[in-house]
Amino acid sequence: MAKHLTNKDLQIIINSIAGWQSSRQGKFTWENLCDSVTDLLGKRPTRQSLSQHKEIVRAFEIQKKSIKSGSSEVKRPANLNVASQQIKNLQLKNESLKEEVRVLKQQFIIWQFNAYKYGIKEHQLNAPLMPVDREKTDKE
Repeated sequence: MAKHLTNKDLQIIINSIAGWQSSRQGKFTWENLCDSVTDLLGKRPTRQSLSQHKEIVRAFEIQKKSIKSGSSEVKRPANLNVASQQIKNLQLKNESLKEEVRVLKQQFIIWQFNAYKYGIKEHQLNAPLMPVDREKTDKE
């Protein structure tokens, strides 16, 4: 049904995946995910339409692994002071990661321009790395 998902729809779905609670929403499956986002999107997406988006598939796989490992359970801090400190630390880490992403995007744009400027083709940039020969030593 939902062949074309907007960026807003993608964010809603990814947030639903990240906030999945098996105790309240049932087993974490593609079908249950489609059912749970129906009200939020105003339409029911199909499993196939969701699996066409890399971001959704990646978020789904990460959440699935998290649920299987048991690390998805929320651990409550002992008191509000501890909770506020954790929030502050996470906000600081989040800002730091945002800055790192910004710097990396800036570096990527420079590399992209230089690749265009010097005529490097996309298939050259995507060429796999040479395999490492671990049997060979420098002293031979």
